[in-house]
Parts: sequence; C-alpha cells; structure tokens
Amino acid sequence: MARDRYYRRVNDLLIIFLAQIVYVSLVTVRWIILVKGARFMASFLSFFEILIYAYCLTLVVSKLDDPVRLVVYAAGYAIGCLVGTWVEARLAYGTAAVQCILPCDSGLTRQLRELGFAGTEWHASGRDAGRRLLLVILKRKQLAKLLALVNQLEPAAVVMELEPRSLRGGVLPKAA
Repeated sequence: MARDRYYRRVNDLLIIFLAQIVYVSLVTVRWIILVKGARFMASFLSFFEILIYAYCLTLVVSKLDDPVRLVVYAAGYAIGCLVGTWVEARLAYGTAAVQCILPCDSGLTRQLRELGFAGTEWHASGRDAGRRLLLVILKRKQLAKLLALVNQLEPAAVVMELEPRSLRGGVLPKAA
C-alpha cells in the first residue's frame, strides 16, 4: 500500500513537471506567434494550453499539503520558458529584415544577389564618409545563413536585425 502511494506520488510529480514544461512552451510559442500577427494559430494553441494548465493546476492544488508539488510546478515552469524559446527559434516563424551599413566600395549586395538573396540598396552619409545601406528581407529560417555570409564577405559591415510585424509586397526568395 505504501509502495503504491509512493509510485503514485512520483508519477504525479513527473506529470506536473512535464505538463508544466509543455504548457509554458506552448504559452511562449503562442505569444511570439501572436506578436507576429498569426492570431488564428495563437488561438488554436491556446486551446491545448488551457487544457494542460487546468489539469496540471488541479494536481498541485488538490494536495496543497505537499510543498514538493509546488516546487516541481515552479521548476517545470522555468524549464518550460527555456524550452519554449528554443522551440520558437527552431520554428523560425515569420520574416526578418537585416539592414547593413557598408563602405561605398562594398560588393556585398551583388554577392548576396548572386547567392539568391534579394536586397534594396541606397546611398547614405556617415560621420566620416559616404556609405551604402542594404536592406534584405527574408524568411527567418534563412537568417543565420545570411548573417554568416555577411560576416564572411563584409566583416566591416554594421549589421542590424529587425523583425517586421507585417509585410506586404516585395520579393522573398523561395530559397537562398
């Protein structure tokens, strides 16, 4: 009998911990997706999020005399934050924009276009000399590749990553 209670408690603690990780991961991904404008996807995820939340909270509140449940609940929440941001980064949902400030004699724009990236370039004035600005809009899944190329091809470039909330028109290459 005591052994059954022990296994049931361990099982409950494991369920609480894992459910919290899944719950908070869903919350994190949902909020990031919502900020990017995907309301319907966020709404869909919230359905599963609340089911997990209600079930897990019931397991904790039903035995408030067991403080270990609360600690496991909090630990699962903390790990869920890490897992959620990791999952969202791997999903790389949406678009990104990269703005590069380049020397006037840079060939980066031409090189990136040859590699399949689309960019818009214009002339600018820096403190000491003329500059060229390059704006590349791309799918977030391509961002790491672009940043590595810019670093390799024009290490002196000043690079700024931007995250457009919405995008209309323009050219987004299918694959670069």
